[in-house]
Amino acid sequence: MKSLELLEEEHRDMERALDLLETAVFKILRGESVDPKAITLLLRFFREYAFCHEEKIEKALFPLLESKNPPLRGLIAELKSEHALSRRALRTLQEIFEEEFKGVNHERGGLADALSYVRSRRLHMFKEGELFRTAREVLSEDDDKRLLEEFKEIESNILGPKVQEHPKQLTELLDEVEMLLSKAGGLEKRIYAKP
Repeated sequence: MKSLELLEEEHRDMERALDLLETAVFKILRGESVDPKAITLLLRFFREYAFCHEEKIEKALFPLLESKNPPLRGLIAELKSEHALSRRALRTLQEIFEEEFKGVNHERGGLADALSYVRSRRLHMFKEGELFRTAREVLSEDDDKRLLEEFKEIESNILGPKVQEHPKQLTELLDEVEMLLSKAGGLEKRIYAKP
């Protein structure tokens, strides 16, 4: 099923972004410097890319699965709720890192929230992965084609007319974050962890 393979590929990209966010937070907690641009790019990734992923699932996959397999409604309601919680947590992370950039000390509680976000997203993706396995059993080839068309429309509405360039831009964004996090020195504006 190409539609489910696409969603699973997006999970792999999100896992990479979560790994990078976790790396950044641990660097800060160890007192190492982190370029704010790395955090800004990661938050952009989650705001745009993860949101688009969730919209495809909520607006296309979930309704189809509910019609094909009504017992999934409970799990689907739980996953929708987790999407809403994730969006709220992301807004909180934005505020936490903005304050971190300004040197406001959160007694490291805000950074713990970032790690909690990473853990909750990983658990959520595991649950979605289980749902995708069930979907393979109940969806037809026609369903798959329909989902792919709906995904294209959702992506186009969210990402705009250059949606076909998005995978390349996404890879470049994550590559840049990785490079920024691996760099030692050379950048003026940094976040420094406070002892």
